[in-house]
Amino acid sequence: MASGGGLNLHEKQGKAFLSDAKITLCCSGIQGGKTTVGSLWFIRQASKWKGSDNNFIIGAPTYKILNQSTLPSFLKYASQFGTYHKGDQTFSLRNGGTIYFRTATDPDSVEGITNVRAVWLDEAGKCKYRFWTNIEGRAARTNAPIICTTTPYAMNWPYKELIKPLKRGDRKDVAYFQWTSKDNPSFPAEHYERQRQLLDSVTFAMKYGGEHHQRVGLVYPFEDTKIIKPFQLPEGTKFYAGLDWGFTNPMALIIRGLTPDGRDIQVSEFYESGVYPDDIAHLIKQKVSSYDIQKILADPADPGKIAQLQRYGLPVIAADNDKQAGIDAHSQVVKSNRFFIFETCKHTIDEYETYSYKEHDDDDKNAKEEPLNVKNHAMDANRYLSYYLRQSGLYFNERPRVHAAEKQQRDETSPKTHIPAWKRKVNETKGPEFY
Repeated sequence: MASGGGLNLHEKQGKAFLSDAKITLCCSGIQGGKTTVGSLWFIRQASKWKGSDNNFIIGAPTYKILNQSTLPSFLKYASQFGTYHKGDQTFSLRNGGTIYFRTATDPDSVEGITNVRAVWLDEAGKCKYRFWTNIEGRAARTNAPIICTTTPYAMNWPYKELIKPLKRGDRKDVAYFQWTSKDNPSFPAEHYERQRQLLDSVTFAMKYGGEHHQRVGLVYPFEDTKIIKPFQLPEGTKFYAGLDWGFTNPMALIIRGLTPDGRDIQVSEFYESGVYPDDIAHLIKQKVSSYDIQKILADPADPGKIAQLQRYGLPVIAADNDKQAGIDAHSQVVKSNRFFIFETCKHTIDEYETYSYKEHDDDDKNAKEEPLNVKNHAMDANRYLSYYLRQSGLYFNERPRVHAAEKQQRDETSPKTHIPAWKRKVNETKGPEFY
């Protein structure tokens, strides 16, 4: 047992508590003591500073987790060091500093907090990637240390941004500590062994072993081999885009290129909250100019925005929002050996690793298989696009079928002379099959 401020910590907690790395990442099984060590590490860092101009951040994925787990753990050890103000969610330290409590529900909630001296991000694996990048930005100028504590939930950003590059030798600023629930001496061994027998091996390894694995139940199981470094796509590549509206939630614009040799590559993403209609138009004009985008498939939920963009002469049409058909179409795209994504599309990659189906009781045999309605903005944009491309026959050796929005538009403009796609003569394609 290691000692931390007069408290007994188990060996791996003790090592994490004493870490002075720029980023300390603690991944443990449930009730392994990660939140406790996060609290104590943070108090140790905050106690180093004196003065009212010093600020600190404690973050969590949701208010529920913050109020039920993170905050009670912190106050258990920190009440003697200052005063908590529930109304504005701050903690005034007796040495003059201020601690701000924020959640990933609003990833921009940390913006404007200056002179940050230390950060604790609890249950980091549930936090949006954008919240993490904003946290890093707040800590950058002062080189403030950050501790992330989490149970692994997927092969998402904590693995891809911290663990994987650390293991490759590309990051020297990360200290990684991983332990099981059973490493906590107070965790009941009989429960640990019972869950080992009940759960599948992957779920058990993540939930009780603190190990990162690909999440069970992903809508689009995704291999790292599909993530590639950016390069100049060949001449003759045609670009298309998918657009999912947002304001409080992020707006997602994804751009994919279909190359002459039969590859489908996502080359770009825009993923931001608080974007106003005029800014959307300006952004899309820039993207259309840069990539010569042929079509942009937009969420049909806001026809007013679509009409406004069309008045600007932009190639935006309403997507078909048949959810299951779109998921089926994009699943075939992702499963193919021709689909890739540039590593710079980090928000999209993060969503691939977390976008999963709802869990149902084993005896609920009639339950509908429905994806969780969270962190799905880039996924929806890709779904709109993949369904359009397949319906329109834009992949090799696929019979073209008119997209619903185009069919309606053509029928309205030329109802007597329009020849439906399924009646047109289709030239045989000699290129390689896509899917």
